[in-house]
Amino acid sequence: MRRSPHTLWPSRPHGSGTKMRPGGYVGLNEGFWYKRPAPEIETLVSDAIGPAIPTLDEWESIWQASALQDRIVRAQRVDARAEVRSRIQWIGWPWLVQAWGRALRLVLTNPAQRAVIKRQFDVPPAIFADVGYVLLTGRK
Repeated sequence: MRRSPHTLWPSRPHGSGTKMRPGGYVGLNEGFWYKRPAPEIETLVSDAIGPAIPTLDEWESIWQASALQDRIVRAQRVDARAEVRSRIQWIGWPWLVQAWGRALRLVLTNPAQRAVIKRQFDVPPAIFADVGYVLLTGRK
């Protein structure tokens, strides 16, 4: 499983990032599989979005193994329509139109980017039924 370099473990060398004071809170918002799909679908999704997606059980065990106190794990289903509506409200129509214009320009002029964008659209929409997001919080 690939993880961000900013994960809690192992600790990074001194001076390489933000230090957290004792008693400070940590929060993560990450995706997970409710039910792990067939390997070819999992590979397709991982290739489209980047990192591998753990299951909820895997996230819970990672979080419980952390050195944090007062750990809380809350899982939610993804509602694709609500996510799109919320994102449009958040960023606004002008920015969305500009972003789509930039994407269209990349598709028309850059074959490498065209392949990347195509991979993202190759993910079947039905996959959202098996994906959720988890909110993880804890205190150092």
